[in-house]
Amino acid sequence: MVNFEKIPFVESIAKSCSALLKNPWMAAFSCVIDAAFLFLYGFVSTFLLQIAAEMGSVVIRQLPTIIQQQRVPKPILALIFDESVRSITFRVIGIGILFALITYVLYVLFQGTAWKIAQELSGKEKKYLDYIKSFAKINILWFALFAILHTAYAFLSARNAILSKIAGTTIVSFPHILILMALVVVSYFAVVSYPLLRVVKKGFLTIFPGILFLTVLYLALSFFLALIAKLSLVAGSIAGIIVMLVFLVYARVYITILVQKAHVGA
Repeated sequence: MVNFEKIPFVESIAKSCSALLKNPWMAAFSCVIDAAFLFLYGFVSTFLLQIAAEMGSVVIRQLPTIIQQQRVPKPILALIFDESVRSITFRVIGIGILFALITYVLYVLFQGTAWKIAQELSGKEKKYLDYIKSFAKINILWFALFAILHTAYAFLSARNAILSKIAGTTIVSFPHILILMALVVVSYFAVVSYPLLRVVKKGFLTIFPGILFLTVLYLALSFFLALIAKLSLVAGSIAGIIVMLVFLVYARVYITILVQKAHVGA
């Protein structure tokens, strides 16, 4: 007979809850860290991406004129580097690079601290600065992959926007779906790398059921929060912020314990 309590992803559920209940103030501090990160990231992304979007719309509005003036047909993406809009395109790219750098710094400082707290809650000790340095190093890999995928997605989106404007209908390409799938895969390997601060190649059959559990838990919480919001938007919003902040803390502790089990066998 199968002892479900000994299955790693099931056993980690109770251990994660116990860790949070034993250290409520540390868990609360992690919630504050998440809230601060989301606020700063939201402010920066709204400000910079709005500027980039406004510049991008200027480029797209110029496309019909650029197409009419062509003597030799050019590839679709080459149009956004036409002499008449090239400077704007480079400014948009510059804003994208600046946004990526600011996001990296914020992510390392705030999310690195949050994952360090998760490590402590799971019973593992490591000096704060050592952890942050290692967290920064491994995220160079993940951010490079994310940057490549997001850049490819942005260029595909620009291409589709141009084609949609020409054709007068919305166009969605299959490569978009492939890039989104690749982003999910990179996200998985990034998240499970944080407990050990190295790329995790083993333990997929142990870790993946836990990821599915967290996904189901997230969907269930979202469903109940939506019901509360229908009764009272204010109550739903407040409950949503609190519940999701606690969920993030719990998810990090849970993943930390689960990954450690998969690789240490503890």
